[in-house]
Amino acid sequence: MFANIYNIQTDVVDGAMEAVMLSGILEQIWTGSEFAYVGERALSDAERLELSHAYVFDTARPVREYSTAEVPASLSNSTLWERCTSLISASFFTLPTAGGAVDADVR
Repeated sequence: MFANIYNIQTDVVDGAMEAVMLSGILEQIWTGSEFAYVGERALSDAERLELSHAYVFDTARPVREYSTAEVPASLSNSTLWERCTSLISASFFTLPTAGGAVDADVR
């Protein structure tokens, strides 16, 4: 009874993905200012703690302690591209330091 039914899922998904790629929307999302967070938004202590566990630190300065003190206090307007490239190009110390000394159990 259903032997002649054609599964169009692959064709539909392939067509949708091709339309997205050809539309240029991905470049706009990554680099367009219309998709940037506008204004300052202060982060709560709980949000800053969560970001520290995800290693999202303030990339304006080298990360030394891996603590909530190094998480940005607020989000500012930047494009997704700027935010992501700043996170992956930030300076991280191999061992966390505190007060100029290594703050790790090295035994």
